[in-house]
Amino acid sequence: IGSNFTGIGLDVTVNPTDSEHVVAHIKGEGLFVSSDAGKNWTPAIPGLPSRIIRGITFLDMEGDRVGVATTEGFYASDNGGASFSKQSMGLDTLFLRTLTADPDNNRVLVGTVGGGAYEGQWSEPDP
Repeated sequence: IGSNFTGIGLDVTVNPTDSEHVVAHIKGEGLFVSSDAGKNWTPAIPGLPSRIIRGITFLDMEGDRVGVATTEGFYASDNGGASFSKQSMGLDTLFLRTLTADPDNNRVLVGTVGGGAYEGQWSEPDP
């Protein structure tokens, strides 16, 4: 994913319909978005209060929605990872550990540390 990072790459997710659109978490450096298959990267920090990210995934098949599990809750982006906002899914007090999505049914599945696993749904953003 390039040689400009000094941290350890922990998680990478690729847009299901556009392999050029990639989101990566680099330990100690944060979340980054690429639109050219990893040749160039832009920090995706706006809206994320924590650099301790535990999971990232695309939440839809178009690649517009990106979900991020952090130690401070679940965050989503409606613009491909350029910025994020906290999502209220009843997980605010839990340490999120892992994340996966079922885009066909608008579901997100989250694993926590000491709190079990949860399933939630989201609504598509207003146009």
